[in-house]
Amino acid sequence: MISWGSSMNILSLGEKIKKLRKEKNMTLKELAGDRITAAQISHIERDKSHTSRELLEYLASQLDVSVDYLLETKEMQSKKLTDNLILQGEILIKCNDLEKAEDQLNEAIKICDEYKVLDNYATCNFLLADINFKKGKYSESVMGYEKALYYFIKNNDKDKLYKCYLNIGKIYMIEEFYKGAILQFEFSEGILNEIQVEDVDIYKDLYSKMAYCYIKLDNNEKSLDYINKMDEIDIKNNPEEELDVLILKANNFLNVGEFEKSKEYFKKALEILDKEKNKTENNEENSINDIQNNDENIGGAIEDIDLQIGETSEIEEIQKQNSEELNENIEKENNEVIELSQMEQDANFVKENISIIKPINGTISSRYGLRNPTTVTVPKNHTGIDLAETTGTKIVSATDGTVILNSSKGDYGNHLKIQNGDATFIYAHCSKLYVKVGQTVKAGDTIAAVGSTGNSTGNHLHFEIRLNDKQVNPQKYLYK
Repeated sequence: MISWGSSMNILSLGEKIKKLRKEKNMTLKELAGDRITAAQISHIERDKSHTSRELLEYLASQLDVSVDYLLETKEMQSKKLTDNLILQGEILIKCNDLEKAEDQLNEAIKICDEYKVLDNYATCNFLLADINFKKGKYSESVMGYEKALYYFIKNNDKDKLYKCYLNIGKIYMIEEFYKGAILQFEFSEGILNEIQVEDVDIYKDLYSKMAYCYIKLDNNEKSLDYINKMDEIDIKNNPEEELDVLILKANNFLNVGEFEKSKEYFKKALEILDKEKNKTENNEENSINDIQNNDENIGGAIEDIDLQIGETSEIEEIQKQNSEELNENIEKENNEVIELSQMEQDANFVKENISIIKPINGTISSRYGLRNPTTVTVPKNHTGIDLAETTGTKIVSATDGTVILNSSKGDYGNHLKIQNGDATFIYAHCSKLYVKVGQTVKAGDTIAAVGSTGNSTGNHLHFEIRLNDKQVNPQKYLYK
């Protein structure tokens, strides 16, 4: 059982000496020895007498402590004590014991206030704001972040400044104060650009929120600016996603009769495929064949475009027929941004509140989201990730939970659903299932074996996470 109370007292020099002497059951005379008188010890313990360095060294040796310990001021002690109270508070917050965490942090704030430990005073207010955010006390949360901001600005603590602005922006989003949210997110963006954070997911999360707010304010132009920023990040960091973006753009131009532009983007896609083909020459034959098939599909698309260039009457007809469809696509894209913001929040919630491990160490054969199962021009939404592995490879539970479904029906074939709070974890296409409905499992327990049952084209595990029955991207934090 962990005790969260503070056992450290903030003491003066005299109080420390008296406390240590009593713990050793020493009398004043015994401590004084031949060095000084008992009366002098009494004066020192009441902080009525100046103590030389030599005398401090003598007392430290008699009491089995260091001179540095005796010399620690109350301010130095209060910093150490509040450091520990803050760490305890953070652990309690992660354990979702918010009431105890609040008590710890309020105790720390009193000490910080009394001894002017300003750095920790700011951190305490920040953590109390986090607690109120979790409790849904948004006004109190904003006040806490704003208190902390004053000291973080003073100390130029960029990391904490970013988090304060971001969280205030999140609260304003919840309260539908979108203009205020955008202002806070702009502050956050400025700090990120200044400190040059390497984690691209942080930028994408921020940009998705800003895009969402601008949509709510009917500013589609600004919203698309931030959608494009997200696309640019994906392009820089993921060749597959860059390929998808180029092909989608090429198809859009093709649909409206912009054949030259469409051809330009298809050619860029071919260049990426050529680069990836060179990288994968030593990979499995299937992977190379997939790339060759994609190459042939795009090459065929370019040949088709060449046949159509110059036929202006057909261009006009295509533009006329597809204008309504384009408007629908724009509206769909805007709706997807709104959904993306919620998906990012759901992924962050799972990451922060549930401990997850990899169910197998397989190779990702199909990623989450839009994918191209047959040809590069037919995208399909994938609700999880596919992890290729040999038949019979054991699958372990990614988290603690309770088995709520053991089934062999439908496209998933042999599959399990394991519940952890509001989150559901799905393991599909298994060859064997080893747990029953109602059974409690721990992270790391063997629950199934890899197979290819149901609607499957090869041996793999389809791994899916849902929060309140909405899909969450496992790649956000488990498979990079």
